[in-house]
Amino acid sequence: FQAEDGIRDVERSRGLGDVYKRQGQYFPVFSDDRGSYILSSKDLCLISHMDKLLNARIDAFKLEGRMRGILAVATMVRIYRAAIETYLENPSNYSVDPNWVSELNKISHREYFTGLIFNEEEVNSFTSESYIRPYTLAGIVKEIVSTDKNHTTTALVEARNPLKKGEILEFLGDKDTTFRWLANEFVLTNGEKRDEAKPNELIKIRVPFPPFRYQIIRKKSAE
Repeated sequence: FQAEDGIRDVERSRGLGDVYKRQGQYFPVFSDDRGSYILSSKDLCLISHMDKLLNARIDAFKLEGRMRGILAVATMVRIYRAAIETYLENPSNYSVDPNWVSELNKISHREYFTGLIFNEEEVNSFTSESYIRPYTLAGIVKEIVSTDKNHTTTALVEARNPLKKGEILEFLGDKDTTFRWLANEFVLTNGEKRDEAKPNELIKIRVPFPPFRYQIIRKKSAE
């Protein structure tokens, strides 16, 4: 395969050395009896096997967050954290919560597999390398404005995608909890009431649960 890109500033090469100087050169691809591996066309997902990994006394797990949006990163971190804490609380009675799998299926991803850890046949099976994007980032809670005596909270939200009245917005809570709100009104900072909001607009909303600052909000992707 051919190296198409290069970085002229060696000091910014993140320690990857002279590889960035080889723009336009060709590199050999070697194969063995296990196949050829350049870049994976699938995404690794081990949420259904966390008990086996923790029982193997692995001390730290790295979630791949580079080139991923904040919705995907926030979802992965809270779900894997929930799985780890659940296992540590009672290893002998640990079981996979179906909601964990459901939540990870809601982020932008390619077909999931377990890599070379359990079943190598998964590596060689191929369906599609296209991304599945059932949900999109709706907004981020920037500030909690007030809470009334009925426990209804007014929050200042930065819209990240177009929002419309009647859409269901999902607020990602701690661990694997999610709060849903049927959008009924958006209020701009100047007091103007709207039935929709544009990306990057700051809007005020009133919800019947306690949101928190920097909380991630998602919605279903347009079909």
